[in-house]
Amino acid sequence: PNALITDHVISTEQVLQMVREQSVTNVTGSTSPLKAETICGNGDGVAALKFEKKISQSLTEQGIKIKA
Repeated sequence: PNALITDHVISTEQVLQMVREQSVTNVTGSTSPLKAETICGNGDGVAALKFEKKISQSLTEQGIKIKA
């Protein structure tokens, strides 16, 4: 429960933390090391594309290159 992030701001912050700090914050607030090599968005709701665009935009604004 509570593992799914439904807020694009929180989702973006989580991705930025994974990229910058190589860590992830879990539902209890604890931070664990995580070396992510890929980020995969998954969703079929109305907001799925909006989520991906916001994350992509934020990464680009932070100078983080996206490769496909």
